[in-house]
Amino acid sequence: MWGFKKSVSFYFGEMSGVYFVAVKYRKMKTLLLVFFAFVASINIANSGPLLNDKGKSIYMAKCAPCHGGDGMKGKFGAKNLVKSRLSDEELTVIISNGKRFMPSWKKKLSEEEIKDVKAYIVTLRK
Repeated sequence: MWGFKKSVSFYFGEMSGVYFVAVKYRKMKTLLLVFFAFVASINIANSGPLLNDKGKSIYMAKCAPCHGGDGMKGKFGAKNLVKSRLSDEELTVIISNGKRFMPSWKKKLSEEEIKDVKAYIVTLRK
C-alpha cells in the first residue's frame, strides 16, 4: 500500500514531554512528522493554563487571603474578581499601586510576576 519495506527500524525517545518515534524510511517519516507536529500543536495550545501556575501560586500567597482562592471572598472590602471586568491596564495599575486596604505590590513583585498574577485573575472570571 505505502511501499514500505518489511524491516523498519524504530527509535524511541522523549522531547519536551512528547514521545517521538523516528523511522528510517521517508514516507513513514513524513507521516510521523505530520502526526507529531499535530500532537505538539495540541500540547502548545493546551499549555496556557500551565503557564498560569506561577501566577496562581503568587495569587494564592498574596491575594487569596482577602480575595479568596476562587476570587469571590471579599474580605476587608476586596472586590469579587469573578465579577470584575477591569481591563488589563486597570488590573496592572491596581495590582501595582494598590487600592484602599489593598497594598501596593510594585516594589515586592516584578513586572513579570504582576503580569502572571493578572493572567491568572482573568482565568477566574466567568
